[in-house]
Amino acid sequence: MTVDAIKKQYPIRIKVSLALDGWTSTNKLVIQSVIPYYMDRNWALLEFQLAFDEVDRLFSSRFES
Repeated sequence: MTVDAIKKQYPIRIKVSLALDGWTSTNKLVIQSVIPYYMDRNWALLEFQLAFDEVDRLFSSRFES
């Protein structure tokens, strides 16, 4: 999705919260995702995935337990 396409999804002057999510797959890939959340006029919680990428294994190994 392009930036222009993403901007068209949001109503004007809406407040958006961003969440970062990370996990490790069963084949040991470390994944990170960026998800914006917002409420529409009917108070429905809406979200979509803005970014999804594999994290460098050398960087991520410091945070694994």
